[in-house]
Amino acid sequence: MDVLEHDELSRAEALVARVALGPRREWNPDVAIRYLPIVRVVRAHGLADAVTEVGSGSVGIGPYLRRPFTGVDTALPTPRHRLLEPVEASVLETGFAPRSRPCVVSTDMLEHLPRGQRQAAVTELVRIAGALLVLAVPCGAAAEAHDRETAELFRQVRGVDHRFLLEHVEHGLPTAEELHGYVLEALRAKARTATLRVVPNASLRVRRFVMRRWIRRRLVDQVGWLVLTWLSAFLARRNRGPCYRQIVIVEFTDGA
Repeated sequence: MDVLEHDELSRAEALVARVALGPRREWNPDVAIRYLPIVRVVRAHGLADAVTEVGSGSVGIGPYLRRPFTGVDTALPTPRHRLLEPVEASVLETGFAPRSRPCVVSTDMLEHLPRGQRQAAVTELVRIAGALLVLAVPCGAAAEAHDRETAELFRQVRGVDHRFLLEHVEHGLPTAEELHGYVLEALRAKARTATLRVVPNASLRVRRFVMRRWIRRRLVDQVGWLVLTWLSAFLARRNRGPCYRQIVIVEFTDGA
């Protein structure tokens, strides 16, 4: 079975998006629901110009933050988002000095690592963060079942596997308790103090609807995708019921 890594828009779809969406033409509703709450947190802390995203890929938070940011990943192929300042490195060893990155963001990265590497990854994020760490991760049995369902639907409709969905299924998702434990252990290991807040993100009901539009790509789905993109800011605040991911907000109290 072939494996698809990315899902690019056709030229026609990109043109329609530019015309119909204007300033939101770079948005993806599933990704916007993930990033917009994080952008609000970063801006509230006055750190919009000091973001380092670990596991950014070639686009990352750029379309939603709309500020230059440092993007860290093991591979950063072109084209890259125009606001991304690339650093090729592993989350297990970023190469940054301790507490040298004022604001560290990592979204939907941890689940792509084998379980045995997840604690080390979170510990590295805590080591390099100065004032703020925002860690967003799909969590729990309901989210894991949703990933299996989504991966199977993608395979049936597209005739290939999607690498990122496949990794979710193969590695499994952490529980919310495991994620919280990773952060607490990292703080202990690096002798750091912080306050923690956990915010649920991405209603599973909403995400299931969004992902089906993305996978099927019929005309009605493409129209629905445009509508969902316009509604992204609203949907990002609709976190009632079971949610797909947890966002852990770590506010350090020991100085940068």
